[in-house]
Amino acid sequence: SGEIRNDYSGTIFSPGYAENETYPEGLNCTWIIHSTEDYRIHFTFNFIDLDEVDSCDGDAIKLIDSNKRKKFVFCGKQKPLDSNNVCGIPSIAPREGDNVRIVGGYEAIEGSWPWQASLQLRFIEPCAHVCGAVLIDSNHVLTAAHCFKDIRKSSNLKVKFGIHSKFEDNGYEQVRYIQNYLIFPKISGSVFANNSSISVDMHNDIALIRLRSPVKFTDRVKPICLPINNVDLELNTKCFSTGWGRTQGSGSDGELKQLPMFIENGKRCTRSFDLAYSELKICASSRLHANSLCSGDSGGPLACKSNGTWYLHGLTSHSSQFSKVGPRCGSKEYGSVFVKISAKLKWIEEAKKLLA
Repeated sequence: SGEIRNDYSGTIFSPGYAENETYPEGLNCTWIIHSTEDYRIHFTFNFIDLDEVDSCDGDAIKLIDSNKRKKFVFCGKQKPLDSNNVCGIPSIAPREGDNVRIVGGYEAIEGSWPWQASLQLRFIEPCAHVCGAVLIDSNHVLTAAHCFKDIRKSSNLKVKFGIHSKFEDNGYEQVRYIQNYLIFPKISGSVFANNSSISVDMHNDIALIRLRSPVKFTDRVKPICLPINNVDLELNTKCFSTGWGRTQGSGSDGELKQLPMFIENGKRCTRSFDLAYSELKICASSRLHANSLCSGDSGGPLACKSNGTWYLHGLTSHSSQFSKVGPRCGSKEYGSVFVKISAKLKWIEEAKKLLA
């Protein structure tokens, strides 16, 4: 039993800290925090002085969710990132202007979209970019399911974080390999790899990747926040899509690009693609001539800012019209289709459990 408080904020410290004394050996303290549905719990670490042990196997702080899954483990003497900054708040502010004349967008400020990742072929260097991907926590990445259509074995792929140029290292990169992945609804990567007859449901073009080892959060590598369940964006809401897609000769596709996108009525995307539009998707366009997403942007984020925090509202699915000679990009009358993440939150949580 212990003290019960009903506050929206408070301070937690180990026994003896206020008296400048050490806590006794073998102590195990638990604090249980209850929150109203759809509220987010934020932690700010002011001071930490614990054992510096590999894998935090000594004294440590563990954040565990209501399903008894470890979310984060902290140890050592270096303060963890403020959890207000853990998701959706980049340390380097992105450029939010609209002046774009390059197919696929204009070059982003390096490090300003720290959740952007690149899904790459494993055995080709310096880069064999396949698709974009999005970091949602230290162990999991979202991408488009169709990104696995032609390269089904997870052992042939890797995920690269913290990069800006596809071809030049910047010293901030983190490379992780794939433990497994799950394609909507419940197709495991191993099953998908061994059965070429299984196709991707383009109405639900989403896959969750579990990394073989967690990434380390830094100023250049941070997750994006997930939105509230089934929230709808208003028409004309401005968001941003990022990726290393083709520029059709209008600029270099070696550096990360960003493109302002505006939420549209689904009819624009219905006439852009043969595939029917549904409420499980988001339609958006740049509204600028010679500008749209293009090949290579698939699986990347549609990030929308709310009260200073960026949320993952969409995952790039169909980004360009196709003609006999390849993708038709850069036409303002075409919308781009994104998987609606707020409609997939329950699936994401279930997928995490299946991949655990």
